[in-house]
Amino acid sequence: MNKKGSILILSIFVIAILMILGVTLLSQSISEHNLAKRYLNSTHAFWAAEAGVNRAIVELRNNYSQCGVNVWSGVLSSVDGGYEVDVACVGGDRNITIRGFTSVSSPQTQRIIEAIIKKDIPTNFYDNALYTAGDVDFNGSAYTVVNDESPPDDIAVLYAGDDDIEHPEYITGEITQDASISPLARFDFDELHALSEAQTNVYPATGNVYDVANNGKLIDPITGVEKALPSSFWYTTADDGVDNDGDGSIDEEDEWVPNIVYIKGDLKINGSIGTVGGFLVVAGDVTTNPDDENFEDVDIVGEGQVDGVIYTLGELNINGGGAEGLDVNGGIWAGEGIRINGSADILYNADYMTAIGALDIEPSAQVVSWREQVNPYSLTP
Repeated sequence: MNKKGSILILSIFVIAILMILGVTLLSQSISEHNLAKRYLNSTHAFWAAEAGVNRAIVELRNNYSQCGVNVWSGVLSSVDGGYEVDVACVGGDRNITIRGFTSVSSPQTQRIIEAIIKKDIPTNFYDNALYTAGDVDFNGSAYTVVNDESPPDDIAVLYAGDDDIEHPEYITGEITQDASISPLARFDFDELHALSEAQTNVYPATGNVYDVANNGKLIDPITGVEKALPSSFWYTTADDGVDNDGDGSIDEEDEWVPNIVYIKGDLKINGSIGTVGGFLVVAGDVTTNPDDENFEDVDIVGEGQVDGVIYTLGELNINGGGAEGLDVNGGIWAGEGIRINGSADILYNADYMTAIGALDIEPSAQVVSWREQVNPYSLTP
């Protein structure tokens, strides 16, 4: 009896241990399943909140005066949930709060994003030879950057990046680092496109290559269409004896109008380009919906002169070559950074900048900062 009793007790003990292990494993499995489900719901809620941010940008670009509680809402799907957007008008800023949630019928998980949207062009935007929301990277010493137009406020380089500029001895004018200029001020690209189209200065689609083998014409690699860039910054001038704006008077100050060169895609300048001019806007592939524009970089390799101002939300890279190098008489605006290699001279031109400012191009709304209101892992049960 003692032996049989011992075996029975041992069997009961083993069964109890196995039951405890089974319950533990089942509990862990359920916990991991719930954790994975919560993580998935949290991710879906964040995606919904991001969709709300994109909706707010589109709506505010169409009508910047919209303010209130639950101004816009949307449903992504019964599974992915939706969003609600509040807009607070604080001076010229729009402070938006977006609640993204899952399960429209009974929201379980919520992510909240707060963002600030601005719509303005800084007052000092037209005063610099180089202006970028990123870093400025100079390599070598065969370059100069000069702004000696309006001392003592002659800023040659204004940038928002973290890196120090090497070889500042080749720069004439102030070098100022200011993180608040990021992101780069955004012009209204619909308006720019319309102005450029009126001048027949819109250039073809993707992958544009400026090739000296084709007499310096911009080539669409898909269609093979060639079109020369303007050789002058000016589209109309106030000294030509013509009433360019049709107001009954000739040679007025406001008749100094630049060529607005709208390039849909990458701008790549290769070879000996001679002189090209205008306000060069490198805008991306899609012009009908600025929210979907794929802003591309500007790559300039070769020698010659850009007699004007270049504007891109991407990077700008100049690799000056040859004995003459590649010079820019006007200025550069770049969103992601400026890199200059080899022989290149950048000279600020106040007349060109003033003419662009006189166009009164509307700024476009853009997000300048955002953050999550709560810890993304603090989920609603």
